[in-house]
Amino acid sequence: MDPKNVVKLRVLIDKTQQNTQDDEKPKLSVKKASLAAACVLAVMICIIFAVKWLNRNRLDPSGYIKLSYFGANGYAGAECSVDKEKLYRALAGREKNMDKLTAYRNLAESFEAAVQERDISNGDRIEVSVSYDAQAAKAAGIVVTKDRYTVKAAGIGNGEQIDLFSKVDIVFAGISPEAYMVIENNWDEEYLKNLEFTADKPVGIAAGDTVVISCSADQSELARHGYIVSETSVQLAADRLSSYVENAGQLDGSLLEKIKLEAVGAVEEQTEDRSFRMLYRATGDQEYLYTLNDEHAENIELVSSVFLTRKDKEGSGEANYLYLVCRADVSNDEESIEVFFIFEYSQAFLTTDGQCDIAHDEPEKRYTCGTDYDSLYASAIGEKEEAYDVHVLE
Repeated sequence: MDPKNVVKLRVLIDKTQQNTQDDEKPKLSVKKASLAAACVLAVMICIIFAVKWLNRNRLDPSGYIKLSYFGANGYAGAECSVDKEKLYRALAGREKNMDKLTAYRNLAESFEAAVQERDISNGDRIEVSVSYDAQAAKAAGIVVTKDRYTVKAAGIGNGEQIDLFSKVDIVFAGISPEAYMVIENNWDEEYLKNLEFTADKPVGIAAGDTVVISCSADQSELARHGYIVSETSVQLAADRLSSYVENAGQLDGSLLEKIKLEAVGAVEEQTEDRSFRMLYRATGDQEYLYTLNDEHAENIELVSSVFLTRKDKEGSGEANYLYLVCRADVSNDEESIEVFFIFEYSQAFLTTDGQCDIAHDEPEKRYTCGTDYDSLYASAIGEKEEAYDVHVLE
């Protein structure tokens, strides 16, 4: 072989050997790196198992406690619930010993948690207090690592905007100046329907008075239950009240005429009632109980109409009286006697639209009668003259 070719061949062999050595160096580095990583992973696994082994009897209860919020943001409260079943399963693991399982169950069931803070806002740090049966923990061989911890409040809503008085009926009842308030809470929701609404002047209300109706809960308390309101009280004017008649000029002539006819009819009907003795009632003489009961009234007429108004407008007692004085000839076919009847009505009033009215039902129960006009008048009307102004109606 040509010596030159031999030299070239030697050079080519040397280069090939050099390239082979260079290719083996990266492979060796990868193997070393893989081996190092495997060693680190093995160490970490050992550490994890070691930590678990060291903490096998230690319990952090916070992972089993859930917080829920009620009320509006800024006024919220928090409730805690412990997932006792999850906690029990974590304690029990694969344990088969029934005594140990019972101990774990007793411990899990003893856990409770609570938050004392009120008026909580989103972002506040609040403390959760944890309680449990220390004897149950000892029996189970468990060390509870914390009995309190803090969390950051989140997820609290802004509350429900409501018109608090939209479902509260408020009515002025009665007659001025003795009107009164009727308040009815018509809310259906459990908390709202139990709220109380009161008036600062529940009775003795006169026309023109202003009455304030207030809720038993203030805005903060309502917000704590999730309700946002703009007001917890309203002011109402008693500008449409019925009022008592204060002078005879306010009486309604057509109403008086109707009452007069009812009074005359009552005299006729009661006198002719065979189960009733008008002469006995008028005289008190028992002899009339033994005579033929065939009584009738004739020449019935209105003698006078008298209206009384209370002098002291702020005083007690009826505000006014209306008296109709009638006379009639009552006979039983043996004799005829002049009998006087005084019918009494009270509390004439003006409605909110200015109409005059007065209770005038059952006229047969509204009269007294007798044969002595002066005595009858004095007992029915005269005794009231000190406290009442007397107006004789034409």
